[in-house]
Amino acid sequence: MRTLDGYRSPTGLIRIAQVDDLGDRSRLYRELAAGAYRRIARGVLVPESHWAALDPDARHRLLIAAVAERMPGDEVVAHLSAAALWRLPTLDPWPDRVQTLGPAIGGGRGTTERLRRTGAPDDQVVVIDGFPVTSLARTVVDISRTESLESALVVADAALRRSAHPVAGLPRTAPTRADLERELARVPRFHGERRAARVIALADGRAQLPGETLSRLTMMRLGVPEPVLQHRVFATSGRYYDLDFYWPEQNIGAEFDGKVKYLDPRYRTGRTAEQVVYDEKVREDELRLELDGFGRWDWTVARTPHLLAERLRLIGLRW
Repeated sequence: MRTLDGYRSPTGLIRIAQVDDLGDRSRLYRELAAGAYRRIARGVLVPESHWAALDPDARHRLLIAAVAERMPGDEVVAHLSAAALWRLPTLDPWPDRVQTLGPAIGGGRGTTERLRRTGAPDDQVVVIDGFPVTSLARTVVDISRTESLESALVVADAALRRSAHPVAGLPRTAPTRADLERELARVPRFHGERRAARVIALADGRAQLPGETLSRLTMMRLGVPEPVLQHRVFATSGRYYDLDFYWPEQNIGAEFDGKVKYLDPRYRTGRTAEQVVYDEKVREDELRLELDGFGRWDWTVARTPHLLAERLRLIGLRW
């Protein structure tokens, strides 16, 4: 019996229309009904085992691969879907439809698979993973106009960070704040312009993780003195550590402490989770010798003003 894997694309997709053998197609439908495959777009399947192995970011990129082939030639991947291709983070779940940008033709037009927005064309369109996508600057501006301040600032911080930390395999573009301001000015005025301007003004590429961005935004709402981001502290051991937040007037430091540094291989750098925990303990012990106050918090505290205020006051910060 022939395997159906021969019909799979490099991304793992099987397009039913390309299964030209009637026996293979019947078998494919039987296995779909049995749960071996998942339908992720009209006429497009993926093995359930392949889907289960993907994280949410990769799943949305696979949805783009399934849908983008049917996009009209005047559309490009945009907004949050563009952010997924640019490997930008998100606070919220990825949309269940691919978001695109096209010329104005009497309003937006969408399908069950695509959410099409209209607007000024992007003259800096790039190709990522084989698909046309809005430039990094335009992606940030579009998201800043339509999404919450929290979500948009996470994207903007990550985009500005690309100047110092490019991502392998992606176009080596790194917008500055001035680039974002120029892109916003280039797009004709419409709803969300003021919100986008605020996001651009607040964005800071020194933030390394979404939790740091969210913490910083909560601090702003609390009226906390503006901290120095990624401040380097030299310990008596000769080692140095970069603090997420530092208040030089009070010699107090703090850090966002999400699960990602313990669970994500990209941040463990070959270490076990146990080794990461031990290294963090050593790090914290050395930092406390150099600071007058030090604390950590997680997602719950970062997004809850009264909890973050309580944590900051416990480590000695005054405002």
